[in-house]
Amino acid sequence: MSAAELLPGAKEAVKRPSLLSQLTGDRWLRWWLIVPTALILIVLSVYPLLYSLYLSLFNLRFNRYTYIGLGNYERLLGDDAFWGSVRTTLIFAAGVVPVELLLGLGLALLLTEEVRFRTFYRTALIMPMILAPVVVGLIFRLIYSNDFGIPNYIMERMLHLPHVNWLGDPNVSLISIMLMDIWQWTPFMFLVLLAGLQGIPVDLYEAARVDGANYVQSFLRITLPMLRPTILIALLVRTMDALRIFDQVFVTTQGGPGTSTEVVSFYIYKTAFKFTQITYAASLIIVVLLLTLVISTVYIWLLRSQSE
Repeated sequence: MSAAELLPGAKEAVKRPSLLSQLTGDRWLRWWLIVPTALILIVLSVYPLLYSLYLSLFNLRFNRYTYIGLGNYERLLGDDAFWGSVRTTLIFAAGVVPVELLLGLGLALLLTEEVRFRTFYRTALIMPMILAPVVVGLIFRLIYSNDFGIPNYIMERMLHLPHVNWLGDPNVSLISIMLMDIWQWTPFMFLVLLAGLQGIPVDLYEAARVDGANYVQSFLRITLPMLRPTILIALLVRTMDALRIFDQVFVTTQGGPGTSTEVVSFYIYKTAFKFTQITYAASLIIVVLLLTLVISTVYIWLLRSQSE
């Protein structure tokens, strides 16, 4: 006779697990994994966003909040400095993202092949991405120095050309920030596209080679179509990141000379902390968020249409 038959209620005890075992079972595991992430997201993202939306409806003057409704949003419609910073940010993003994509794709195609020291090259390429943006800004501030910078040394001593004020010339300063960003974030494009290239079946290239296709034809008919979703994802991530550039500008130019490198993140920072217009800066944040959502929606729509 079994123990369940000898002891009354033993069978029911075996069938009914304890509350602790139920809450720690596989059924609830996914919820226990989601809850910490959701709490962190609410604390760090959702609450600040809702609070910024709340602040944007007020005006702060002499430490007193006055409800003004959509007054801040009406004000920003005529704020030429704000829209100028938006234009500068869009020019910056449009200048760096395509170049990073092309350079990253070229490096990924090159290092997909069997070349000597391939592992070393891959490791060396990702080093700029590991550095903090503030550190990169400090490094390039020294590189662009008028007194002992490397570019000016090459131009004056070797090429016998006049030196360039890389961070002080309004016509060159934004290009200097772009070159800095391209140097740091091309490795991101390289890593993403390299992963996409390694996911393409080798059998397709072998079949194309048997049919007489050359390298260019294989790239246009096989590599590029199969890599298109990966390219869209890389463009989405890098565009969103480029639109919020702040650290490099803060360390190198402070938005100058004039407003030539005043991107929208730095303009919001200056409005909030230099001019202490907290509520107006909150309305700027909301508008920038909406513009970013529009751009990201376009990318997501292209990605979905491609997958379909």
